[in-house]
Amino acid sequence: MKKSKFLAVFLIITLVAGTFTASAFAANPFLPQWERVPDGEPRVFTDPVSGEERLYVYGSHDSRLSGYCGPDHVVWSAPLDDLNDWRYDGEAFHVDQLNGVDYVDRDGVTKQLIVDVEANLRVMLYAPDVVYHPENDKYYMYVFVDGMWHTNPDPPPGLNRRRHPMFVLSSDSPAGPFTDPKFVYLAFDPAVLVDDVKNEDGKSRVYLYWTPEESRNIYACELDPDDMATILPGTMHTPFSETAAAPKNTMPDWDAPFHMFEGSSMRKVNGVYLMAYCRAVRPSQTSTVGISEIGWAYSDNPYGDPALGSPWTFGGVVVDNRGEEVANPYTGATTYTFTGGNVHGGMADVNGQWYQVYHRSTNISSKRQAMAEPFDLRFVDGVPVIDQVEMTSQGFESGGLNPFKEQYAGYACYVLPASGNAAPQFFSQNNDSSINFDPNATRDDWYPVMNIRNQSWVGYKYFDFGDGIGAGQQMKFQLTLKESLAGTVNIYAADPKAKFTDPEQPKTLIGTIALSGGDSSVHMVEGAINAAGLTGKKGIYLEFLSSVSGREICQINKLQFVKTATHLQINPSVRIAMKLKDSYKLDTSTDGSKYEYSSSNPGIVRVSQDGLVTAVRAGQAVVTIRMADGTGMVSSAVVKVTP
Repeated sequence: MKKSKFLAVFLIITLVAGTFTASAFAANPFLPQWERVPDGEPRVFTDPVSGEERLYVYGSHDSRLSGYCGPDHVVWSAPLDDLNDWRYDGEAFHVDQLNGVDYVDRDGVTKQLIVDVEANLRVMLYAPDVVYHPENDKYYMYVFVDGMWHTNPDPPPGLNRRRHPMFVLSSDSPAGPFTDPKFVYLAFDPAVLVDDVKNEDGKSRVYLYWTPEESRNIYACELDPDDMATILPGTMHTPFSETAAAPKNTMPDWDAPFHMFEGSSMRKVNGVYLMAYCRAVRPSQTSTVGISEIGWAYSDNPYGDPALGSPWTFGGVVVDNRGEEVANPYTGATTYTFTGGNVHGGMADVNGQWYQVYHRSTNISSKRQAMAEPFDLRFVDGVPVIDQVEMTSQGFESGGLNPFKEQYAGYACYVLPASGNAAPQFFSQNNDSSINFDPNATRDDWYPVMNIRNQSWVGYKYFDFGDGIGAGQQMKFQLTLKESLAGTVNIYAADPKAKFTDPEQPKTLIGTIALSGGDSSVHMVEGAINAAGLTGKKGIYLEFLSSVSGREICQINKLQFVKTATHLQINPSVRIAMKLKDSYKLDTSTDGSKYEYSSSNPGIVRVSQDGLVTAVRAGQAVVTIRMADGTGMVSSAVVKVTP
């Protein structure tokens, strides 16, 4: 067919504002979908190579096929000015480094740790902590091992056979490798604070906190800053419940209001000592129910010792990895909005914004992922105040996720039912021999929310829709998924809550997608969205319905909102209004022809050869579209960019 210079071409404009590189991530979970770093301790350190300040996250590593934690500690970090740009810094420590290292057992006898002489004697590494000591100019990693059942089978009366030798290692870099292990104590979940208060030798004082297996409380002591391992005599402080240890029974226990369980993490702010910890509120003191809250307490001294100042005061809860309590939309019964579980993490101040790092369960065995929530730490008459925050999808993208960028379905923070066999499940890696934690590995980009059945809900808090759509534009919602059953996806939007204690805001139906159930391959489905009022921050909720109950309808992998202005004839020229950092995709391939694109002023508007138009700065430029075979100009578009 002869191509005319004035051929009518229909233009599909798709907004893809806020594009990021494939390696960029900051939503919850904020590390790659395949990574599993629970018990995260965030620390701001200086990269010794680049000299830039970075946020380093240390934690356990759920790198085994089954069971919590693994034999290694890995490190991830990001520059403080771009918490989208997480970098894998490598393995900092492996448990094999402890094989044959001396430790002192409960009978007072020095023994050598046996790590992997036989496969069943390999021990795992649980939650570490890392600190920097300014006078020593070194970084110190505190680690401990689990599974010490094979030594000292006859403990003293009243103590069980299980013990956790704790060691400290050092490095010249915050990323490690950490070497030269020294035994510290039999304890687990170490938390370390290098104080700004100096000792008589002018060195920063160092305090160690930990949990013993028998009592699930917090103990504390002061360490010798010269070796960072020796407990200074007379500094041991024990929990309130240890009355025989008075007057140094000053650490919180698991009774009200503290409900201390494990996982302490220490910070000092404005001269006040802050302790975050796993809080276990439950009807009976067992280790299996309700250990999902990050609680916090404060004191004016590192032990909460009245002899040194004030006792510990319970501050409240920072975040709960069960989400929040809502009414079941079908039964009215009260339910949580996520699968809760053990939680552990620390606080970090990043350029004046505080974040709580913690972890979530994934419903698939012990595969936990790193999460972060911003919170406001303020002081009222010298007293710290933290209001509980929601569990969200945002992570370090605290302004809200970009709805016009493809996002993983696994960023969901709201699922119903929240637990049990019918609950949606979060898939991070194959639970088989193909498990792989090499960041450079070739992977299928498939990390779906699975087990979605009739009356399942999957929700996201929050997306930022900005100004919404413009005149003449429409909006679609796209899901990348595999289907198993015919069903319906109802799409709802709701305003955000102003604070955690507010009730859930009403949900408004904005679209529906029908699923045929006949395509089990990975594909995309989409549906039109009623975008009226869809501006600013919104929670987005997907309700899945089917006439068949008890079976999986689909698995969803990615989702995205798309702004479209369909069938716009661009002959003569049309005008396109853009905001700074917006991008538009020009798709003119309605008849299979190839096109070339150019901009009259790339300093204002850039256009790539695949038709991606990007606003650079305020102004106006003309984007020209030509047929690649040279038969003539098709048309052009005037693009006006505003701040």
